[in-house]
Amino acid sequence: MPQWTDQSTNAKYIMDVWKIGLKALADEKGIVRQDKVEHCISEMIEGEKGKESKRNAMRWKEIARKGYGFRWKFQQKH
Repeated sequence: MPQWTDQSTNAKYIMDVWKIGLKALADEKGIVRQDKVEHCISEMIEGEKGKESKRNAMRWKEIARKGYGFRWKFQQKH
């Protein structure tokens, strides 16, 4: 079960490794405002980032289905 300490690690993987999501940026007080959330939702539904995320999610789904997992990723680097 995820804990609050996992959130930054999970976000890093979702955005930078798996490339299947966006981060809603907080303001100077550390609060994520409604307009930022709306922008992220709109971008994921209608924008290029959403299309890219969907392609990447389908790619990861296929990798998981075939059972390659991290072994596949390791082999791609070497």
